[in-house]
Amino acid sequence: MAETDGHLIYFIYDQVLFGRVNGLHFQMHAVAGGRAGSTNPKVVNKAVANNPYRTAQGEDTAKGIVGGPLPCGKYTLKVDAARHNWINLIPDKDTWMTGRTGGFAIHGHGPIGSQGCIVPDLFSDLQSLVRNVKTSPIPVTLTVVAGSMDDMPRYA
Repeated sequence: MAETDGHLIYFIYDQVLFGRVNGLHFQMHAVAGGRAGSTNPKVVNKAVANNPYRTAQGEDTAKGIVGGPLPCGKYTLKVDAARHNWINLIPDKDTWMTGRTGGFAIHGHGPIGSQGCIVPDLFSDLQSLVRNVKTSPIPVTLTVVAGSMDDMPRYA
């Protein structure tokens, strides 16, 4: 299986972010949705976190509803110059956002955790790799899938 440099794949159910950036292959644990990735594990909603069936569930703080993982599809990574701990995810025009408004990112752990964003364990390492290619004419891309790494040849 050939890997494309500058492309990541996130497997919601397996909680794995896999890819290759600047010739460096990596595979790391990452979580999404349900406040997973919070520095306060007591706030994580385990029924929503990393649940591929909850990708359409947006956050509604007034009703106490936490957001599920980001919708499956394709995204382009864009380093956020204003936020140190943040990489914006720009959905491809063909990605069905399931009624969610976007604003998704890859970011580090924090008190709120994920309301849909991807929170990898080694965020600073990934951010350094992406920052190094931010001026490249070929953007770093991401494919988000519900399935597992057992289906990898289908997504490569």
